[in-house]
Amino acid sequence: MLVVYRGHIANHILHAENGIGAWKLSQLTTRAVGEFRDRLRNAEVSVPTTRKVLATLHSVLEHAIAQDWIATNAAQGVRVIGQRGEGSQKIIPPSKEDMQAMLNAANHGLRLMLLFAASTGARAGEQWATRWKDLDLDKGEFRISRRVDAYGEEGAPKSSAGVRTVPLSAQLVSALKAWKLKSKFSKPDDLIFTNREGGHVCHDNLVKRHFAPLARGFNWHGLRHFAISCWIEAGMAPKTVQTFAGHASLQITMDRYGHLFPSDDHRRAMDQIANRLFR
Repeated sequence: MLVVYRGHIANHILHAENGIGAWKLSQLTTRAVGEFRDRLRNAEVSVPTTRKVLATLHSVLEHAIAQDWIATNAAQGVRVIGQRGEGSQKIIPPSKEDMQAMLNAANHGLRLMLLFAASTGARAGEQWATRWKDLDLDKGEFRISRRVDAYGEEGAPKSSAGVRTVPLSAQLVSALKAWKLKSKFSKPDDLIFTNREGGHVCHDNLVKRHFAPLARGFNWHGLRHFAISCWIEAGMAPKTVQTFAGHASLQITMDRYGHLFPSDDHRRAMDQIANRLFR
């Protein structure tokens, strides 16, 4: 839970553009918190996440009140209202054309990072916590069992479903083997993707300096969406997609990606159900 609070504070509340880090606690107003909420929503932060961020801010301000640093909680009563069903919006993945253009423009190291994310569907924190011992390059498998937060602290994935094994394509295995041969950090406990000292990649820095200039209207998480959409296009069953994506429930998978499954498959499923019910 502490990692979650830190993530809300570092990634949203103290964010350079959309956050409120420049405000002194004693000067923070309800209007300022409301405008902060609006900036989060305008930046396409989901309703559930925005509510969680404001709940974290409310808790921080309650602590400040208990320490006699401030008299009132400026986050009190600030609500987040979205359209019905907005918390489970359908995902629109990046196009193959946009993905190919970005890969063509990326340097060798960044290209492999992009390929890894767009093939495995790993979340950013999961990818940056991956070590060579998590890969079985002979079997072509990737075992996901941890993630790293913005403070460089490693922990378990978002849910128990996040611990999973994802198959690797022959092309990605070949690229990873070549990367390992050239890397200074190739021992089992070494991170696959590192900074110059062999430590965790700074995600924000990577995105701002290298990814954002090449991306065409989507963020890093769009690489995960791209991977999942490709699995669906390849004909994987919804339950398999859920497992590889590390979703806590099939409902999450279908809420976000159900529209991407071929309609013929849906019709066949309905026919099978009807045949069982009405024979």
